Amino acid sequence: MERREHTVSKSEEFRQYAEEALRSAAESKTEAEKNALIDLARTWTLAALSAESPPLVSEPPRNPTTARQPDEASAEDSARPR
Repeated sequence: MERREHTVSKSEEFRQYAEEALRSAAESKTEAEKNALIDLARTWTLAALSAESPPLVSEPPRNPTTARQPDEASAEDSARPR
């Protein structure tokens, strides 16, 4: 019989961490600890969601007014005192 190993994706791994944090929060002794673990679970869940979907924007859009080439000095730039 062939044995296959299950490869865990990053998002599955992050979700497991989130579940572990929530289990620990349920057993925590103080409110501060419980809140910190819930925040940690939230962070891992967001990381899992991020790992599942491609970024919406691969690079920031260029602003044509601020992304000029170095040799494209405007009249406004040359009028400024230095």
